[in-house]
Amino acid sequence: MKNQPNEIEKPKPSASFYGDVKAIILDAKAGAVRSVDFQRVLMYWRLAKGFSLRNSKAKTVRNTANI
Repeated sequence: MKNQPNEIEKPKPSASFYGDVKAIILDAKAGAVRSVDFQRVLMYWRLAKGFSLRNSKAKTVRNTANI
């Protein structure tokens, strides 16, 4: 009969390890949401600025045409 080599016992991850992993994932998800929200705010701000500029230019053209 062959002698089997002693197997090294692998350490089992602790509950705190899984908690740490979960916290890292949740933190990353929250950061991603904040980043997307920030970009969305910038988009709306740029759209509003563009519409405002177009509207003011159109008023200027109309007012100049009436002179």
